[in-house]
Amino acid sequence: MTGVSPITLDDVSSGYNIGTNLSMRPEYNSLLGFTQKDVSDILDYYISTDEFLIDKTAALYNIKKWYDNYMFSNKATESVFNTDGVLYLLTETMNQDSFPEEMIDNNLRIDYGKLQDLVWHNQKLNGNFEVLTQIINTGGYQCRVNKSFPFEELKKTDNYLSLFYFFGLLTYSGKNNKGRSYLVVPNETIKHLIYGYMRSILDKAFDLPDWFFKLNKLSEDLAYNGEFKPIFHYIASLINDHTKIRDFQDGEAVVKTFINVYIRINDFYYIKTEHEMNKGYADIVLFPFYMKYPDIEYAYLIELKYIKREIEGKKLRKELTSQIDDSRKQLDKYGQDHESRKEYHLKPYGTVDLKKIIIVFHGWEMVYCEEWIMDNG
Repeated sequence: MTGVSPITLDDVSSGYNIGTNLSMRPEYNSLLGFTQKDVSDILDYYISTDEFLIDKTAALYNIKKWYDNYMFSNKATESVFNTDGVLYLLTETMNQDSFPEEMIDNNLRIDYGKLQDLVWHNQKLNGNFEVLTQIINTGGYQCRVNKSFPFEELKKTDNYLSLFYFFGLLTYSGKNNKGRSYLVVPNETIKHLIYGYMRSILDKAFDLPDWFFKLNKLSEDLAYNGEFKPIFHYIASLINDHTKIRDFQDGEAVVKTFINVYIRINDFYYIKTEHEMNKGYADIVLFPFYMKYPDIEYAYLIELKYIKREIEGKKLRKELTSQIDDSRKQLDKYGQDHESRKEYHLKPYGTVDLKKIIIVFHGWEMVYCEEWIMDNG
């Protein structure tokens, strides 16, 4: 049986509890997915029949970003591609010279309503919200995957994360520490789905207004007109007007989460958090999806700083100045990452301008949002 979560079977059936779960054995890791060679061979075949018209190198690059990186055992040595995703892309691009309007097959989408209750209980967010926040802001979480769990214990964090693994929202990374595996979000498809899941939770928890159409227009201006202030001011207004960030243990993480999930309502950008650049880690990077949007004009390197609400007066002004100065140095350093510039068609290796942005929050209020233009590479 495949495609099901390992809820303890005697919870939902008449005592059937003697099945054996083979899915995490390393010898079966690539049984139900495409390997890199499989995908390459498939593309070669359809290129030879003149039915696949997109450049193979560009196609492989983007197929890997959107559908690869699943590992079904912590002892596996090779990742596999989601077969549905790869075949969907091939179907949509056959005899076409560009990527499809939608990169995600509807068959891969999840029912957010069923997962909301695991985070939202008795009109409150539970501890799993903090776990989900860390996954969004760092790309993963360290835990042990439970092979089965009772239905009534799904809200427990280890079972919640295990369910994410069996749903394909998290996968093994090959990294382990103290007997626990580090699970990661495998690709852009899943990142997009998890961001949508978090938005559904935040909308419900904070009764947010209808933001979609406004943010959609603002994101277009971000990508094509270089207008970054309107979208960040709007997201900041959602945080300021509709949340009680003072109630959260880690206000900085909540601010970062809001920016990450609400800026990603379309696929103009690959969003990278804590992204390694020039021997440092950039807070948020918006790299253009250049193969789909070759006319996109701007990429963004964002340094996000947070000052605790209790800091006021002269101390606040001093801290703000210090944070801005530190951000400028970091942005100049990250902006000189030439490999990233080449990969994402940033000037001088392409046509995309890189804007370096500093954002500072004082508690739940954004107090600084400016571009740093000196030494812009």
